[in-house]
Amino acid sequence: TAVVPGIGKGVFSKMQDAGVVGKVITWPWPRPEDDGVSDLTKVFRELTASSVGAFRRVGAEMGEHMTLRMQILDFKRLEQQLVEMGTALVDGSSVLLRIRLVKSPEEVAKMEA
Repeated sequence: TAVVPGIGKGVFSKMQDAGVVGKVITWPWPRPEDDGVSDLTKVFRELTASSVGAFRRVGAEMGEHMTLRMQILDFKRLEQQLVEMGTALVDGSSVLLRIRLVKSPEEVAKMEA
């Protein structure tokens, strides 16, 4: 699931058509009173509703190669809403890096070309 401002719908729709992204959720941008936080919170609520256990974690890329592409106050609001759902936002950078190191035969072939 991708949650992106309406301005990014075209790019993510192409990714959806290619099977890279499942669902694409957009909101009209700009929308200063709620710049997608409620949409993102709803997705997290749906994803974590089926999680086993009283406490869940959502990994995000927070390492040196990532920039925060949202307002700090919106990020803090999202983080607080996750806590209220019993979900922690944690640094998943090391996991994502390890996943990126695994290459399909097609990716290896492109690198070798």
